[in-house]
Amino acid sequence: MPGDESGERARATASRAKTLITSTYERSAADFARLADKLVYSHLAEPLAAALADVEGLVLDVASGTGALARRLPQVVATDISLAQLVHNPVALKATGDAEALPFRTGTFVAAVSAFGINHFPDPGGAVREMARVGSVVGLLTWARPDAPFVPREIVLETVARHAGRSRTEAGDVIEELTDATGSGAALERLLADARLAPEVSETTVNVPWPGTEEFVDYRMSMTGVMSAITDARS
Repeated sequence: MPGDESGERARATASRAKTLITSTYERSAADFARLADKLVYSHLAEPLAAALADVEGLVLDVASGTGALARRLPQVVATDISLAQLVHNPVALKATGDAEALPFRTGTFVAAVSAFGINHFPDPGGAVREMARVGSVVGLLTWARPDAPFVPREIVLETVARHAGRSRTEAGDVIEELTDATGSGAALERLLADARLAPEVSETTVNVPWPGTEEFVDYRMSMTGVMSAITDARS
């Protein structure tokens, strides 16, 4: 039937997107921990960490990666689909797991949270429902695309494109598309409401210290899809 075929195609597309994103983060884990987490994400995670300051009990950090948020929480379990990312995550309790099918019992945690994971899930609604299943409170952090492009970033991407023939891999393109769909307060509000939660959404500005030109270039090169584009071009 046409409906079944459409559903199969959608599931195949989502599965392929998940595989692309996971494999890319596996390859970039060490550089991500050394540069992206340290220079940028450790600062960007601060608003969600502050919002959880009064939460008492065990918190699940979904798509925890190398621990930008998790290491700021006193009682936390870190989970990520990428084992390589978790290897660089310093928290004591961690487990590999798919955000859209979390390997935990219902009601295990006082809260289930994710800092910038939501724009990596092919089924963000399913992930939020899973977080609501295992945690009494759900916390999400995302970003809105700026009105004007960040010039240093654009210069770096243009340079990468000249050397590698493209500025990011297919996985990077997928993440950009998913970010467009989840990168707003309105999008988060819909996701939380659809999971039958009472959404409270706020916007904030985070100041990330300028690391210097050389470290900024290294940071951008460490991001998903960029370093591998240069590697592919050299092979």
